Amino acid sequence: MSVEYGIQDFNQNAMDLTIPFLCLRWIWKKTLAIFLWPLVQFREADHLKNGEELQPDKPKDNALVDRILRFISTKTNGNFQPTLESHRVMLLTHLCYYGYNFNPVSFYYVVDKQTNELTALLGEVSNTPWTEMYCYVLHPSSIDKVQTNIKEIAKRTQYNYSFPKEFHVSPFMEMDYWYDWSFVGVPSSIPDDSSSLTVINSMRSRSSDQMVFIAKLIMESQNITPWSVAWQMIRFPVFCMIIQIWIHYQAAWLFIKGIVYIPHPEESETTASKMIASIMTPFFAIRDRINPKSKTM
Repeated sequence: MSVEYGIQDFNQNAMDLTIPFLCLRWIWKKTLAIFLWPLVQFREADHLKNGEELQPDKPKDNALVDRILRFISTKTNGNFQPTLESHRVMLLTHLCYYGYNFNPVSFYYVVDKQTNELTALLGEVSNTPWTEMYCYVLHPSSIDKVQTNIKEIAKRTQYNYSFPKEFHVSPFMEMDYWYDWSFVGVPSSIPDDSSSLTVINSMRSRSSDQMVFIAKLIMESQNITPWSVAWQMIRFPVFCMIIQIWIHYQAAWLFIKGIVYIPHPEESETTASKMIASIMTPFFAIRDRINPKSKTM
């Protein structure tokens, strides 16, 4: 399946990044860009929704990239303190379409400016239907208990991170898993032949070490233009909503097949998770009566 992700380079001017096509020279392209701007855009409010590293007394220091850098420093106990002078911060994410945004996961690449090596990565994970968010900082000094392994494969560097699952994502998967995330390639704001990206996400059981899930994403970099954005809007007009629909479609099939329901962990219950659990309880009770083998945990 072919989809489009946005790359946000926080080392460049924000206006050039969120609406770069407005800078094109031809008036007719500018007109098309202005028409598209309310429909597809990057919004900082869609990220770090838990208020991580917000400083109410210093509003000028609350730009998303500033909070990301502070958050990484905090989660590495101050052992890694990147700045915009020493590192580039590149965000791989879905943009906001028609005022709606949902990202199962967004990745912040922190790249050393001198060596162009990936020195840290932040994975921003969202769940559904609870609409919660959790951030993993992938760095050897991270408090997320990250194991790091770097390999050279076919003249390209592969960055491998292994760490325990700490965030309830799916009501059909328990918490007793280990994530293995691998990244090949470093994002660039200027597309070229070597700027392709690969992301591999797999899950292993902590008890048996058995692989239970694997997903692979391969991306080729392209310039953003009014026509490419317009074509994306035609092909997938409400893409973030399509993601939600597809997730819930798959969840419905799992429900029908009798896959055991995993409640939200008690220690991380929220008002939203309690409300959703209350709404779903009678449906699971009916299913369990029809199919006793699918008992809810």
